[in-house]
Amino acid sequence: MSIGAIKAYEKEYPRLSVVQLDAHADLRDSFEGTPYNHACIMRHFAGRIPTLQVGIRSYSREEAEFIRRSG
Repeated sequence: MSIGAIKAYEKEYPRLSVVQLDAHADLRDSFEGTPYNHACIMRHFAGRIPTLQVGIRSYSREEAEFIRRSG
């Protein structure tokens, strides 16, 4: 649900920023065989929409490497 909503708002509001309140980074490329899993939501927008992640306490090795590469 978040992916579609954010994409719709992004078209209407080009200066959109996203604040993510979550315990997990949700930056996986895919999870359980799909890029549209709850664990992948923020990866769709990384580098494209300014994002602030608050409350993150857990992330995978893949997500840590992505964060390191992305700055």
